[in-house]
This record gives sequence, C-alpha cells and structure tokens, in this order.
Amino acid sequence: MANIYPNQTRQIDPYAQYNSDVVSRLTRMITRGNDAIHSPRAVDVEVDSTSPIDHIVVTTGELFKDDIIISVDSAFRVDMSDEDFYIAGAGGGIWDTTGYYWVVANYHYVKSVPAPRLSIGILKPNQHNLLTSHYLFLKAVLVNFNGTSFEIASVHDVDPNEPNLGKRVYTQLYPGLENSIPTTFNESIDEGRFIYIRNKGSLYFGVRDKFEAVDSVRDIIDTTNCELGDISYVADDGKAYPALADSTATIGNAVVISVGLESNGTGKVKIVGRVDNVPVETGQGVQIGEIVYLSALDAGTVRPSPPAGAEHQYIGRALTNTDTTNVISLWLMPTLLGDGLAGLIGSSGYSGVSGYSGVSGYSGVSGYSGVSGYSGVSGYSGVSGYSGVSGYSGFIQSQIAFSA
Repeated sequence: MANIYPNQTRQIDPYAQYNSDVVSRLTRMITRGNDAIHSPRAVDVEVDSTSPIDHIVVTTGELFKDDIIISVDSAFRVDMSDEDFYIAGAGGGIWDTTGYYWVVANYHYVKSVPAPRLSIGILKPNQHNLLTSHYLFLKAVLVNFNGTSFEIASVHDVDPNEPNLGKRVYTQLYPGLENSIPTTFNESIDEGRFIYIRNKGSLYFGVRDKFEAVDSVRDIIDTTNCELGDISYVADDGKAYPALADSTATIGNAVVISVGLESNGTGKVKIVGRVDNVPVETGQGVQIGEIVYLSALDAGTVRPSPPAGAEHQYIGRALTNTDTTNVISLWLMPTLLGDGLAGLIGSSGYSGVSGYSGVSGYSGVSGYSGVSGYSGVSGYSGVSGYSGVSGYSGFIQSQIAFSA
C-alpha cells in the first residue's frame, strides 16, 4: 500500500494543547477563515523529472486547513497510476482517461486520538464534484493519451475548464489603505510599506523618502515578439515589438524585463528607471556615462550616437560598458520624438546657448517640429533664436541627419 502522508508538522493538533481550537483560530488573522496556501511556491506540484510519464512531486511549504497551520517538511513523490492516491479508490477507475486530474490536500480537523494527518489525494476529471471542504486544491495535472498509454502533459495552477473551483487559493494579505497620499513620510515606519490610495485608484509603496506609485514603473503586456532587454514599442494590436528608429511609429516606449503573455501576467516591461541586459547595435560600443539612442539598424537595440538619416530618440544613459555579450545596463528615460527638442529648442532657441546644449532637445521629434525655435516669432526673429551663438546653428549641426 502506498504512503499517502508526506512528512509534516501541524500547529496545533486537537487536544495537543489546552483550548487548542481557540488558539488555532488565531490563524484567521492571515486567512480570514479561508483554507489557503501560504505563498505561490508553497506546497506546489511539479512533474517528477525522474519519472515524468506518471509521477509528480509535491514540494515543501505551508498551508492553512481548518485553521491549522500544516507544514509539508520534505518533497513528496506521488505515483498517479497508484490507486491508493485516488479519493474514490479503484472503484472509480484510475489513470484511464484524459483531462485534468486534480491533486488535493486531504485534511479535516476533528478531535480524535491520534490526531488527523494531511494526506495527498487525486480526483479524476469526472470526479471534480467530490471536491468538498475536506480538500484543498493544489494543482491541475493535464493527462493526454499518446496512442499507447496515458502520460502527464503539463501542470496548472488553475483548471481552465473550471476556473472558479479548480484553482490554487492563497492567503489574502492586503496592503494598507489611505484615502489620499499621506502628506508626511515617516521613514522609520513608511519605508517598505504598501498602501492603496483610494482617490488615485493605485497601489503605492514607500521608498526611502516618499511614496511611489507601483504602476509608474512597470506594466504587463504581451512581449512574446521580443527578447529580454529589447527596447520596445506598443503596436496597434496591443502587443510589444522591438523598437526601431526608422519610423515615428516604431520608436521605443519601454524595455522588456520578462518575455511572456499579458493574459497570465508573464509579459512585463519597465517604463522608467534602471534596466539591465539592453542590447547594443552590432558594431557599436557604449561606455559608462554615455547617452544612448535608439538604433535604426538593429531592432530593439541602442547606440551611442544618433543614427544617420533616421529618427533621433534619446533612450537614456549607460551605467555599464558594453560587455562580451554586447549588452549594457542603463537609466531608462525615453523621450517621445520631439517633446525634448521642442521644449529645449523652442524656448531655448530663444536663449541661444541652451538651444545648443539641450541634449534631449535634439533627440525628440519636436526638435524637428520645434522649428518653433527656428520659425517661431521669438525663435526666428529673436536676437538669439536665429542668429544666436547656437540656438539655430547648433540645432542644425546636430540635426543634419535627422532633417535629411
């Protein structure tokens, strides 16, 4: 007979301590009275690498069942072709159909001696209705038939056919809540604190001296057409693609930090801040501190100078030298074409000197359309806008390729 009981520790068993059921209810401060898994990787289910056809492994971790904290202390191997693991037993048939088999934790709190133990069980695809309060769903295992035998195809956190019932449930830990962003920041208690701001409808977290919006840093999007580190843009199909400076339609918006789908949250981009593994255009080298621009030759890459005969988009500043894999780390601060140049050349075209020194000026589109510095009332006819030391001539020198 197979062993269906993993090595475990339970806090607190019935009768193990005076008023044990009262003490155990303290777990509701975390679970709110719901059976749940402690964290995403706790008591997980994986395909057994040594017998991937019909064996799985339940990993270590903690779960909450009937107010009891139960720890699975060592990895536990399960033979899905063994009838002892099936809740309905051999009478319901075992390992004889395709579909989603549910792996469950079986535990029911009852005052008995010896105390009840947690066991691992399996529900076949046609037995999902047997999932009662005695069981906690751990994973859905998809089983296929290869023409001669049944075999494990994949494991899932959610059964796509029954997503409301067949899913992993985790402890419901909530951030703090404020009606508006606090006007004061106490570093000793607010650093590392998560709060939901109601009038903003956003989640914020405490950094060293302030609260910062989580959604201002990164976002979720389909990045399956990109590679890790690519400078990317959003196309009209709502997906991210490697950016290229050969058109205003494909200038960069973000850096890919995870390749995957929007639907399951695995596709991620970073919109501002430090990013790593950003590829450099073939044949180019970047040094620490250099300003980098979007490439017009290799999609998704950067280069240390504006590309000739193409759009000039400022991407950020290098934090590392180009390494042997031709990637760098940088501070990501992409400009929309023209915003930088119009702002700096438009108003700085009037002041002359800033028109020349405005780095982001020449990297943005409006620098070109920022012809306000050139043809605007004060830009063209102004003392320094047109004839100033560099308000006009500096712009032209830096934009020859751009305006071509």
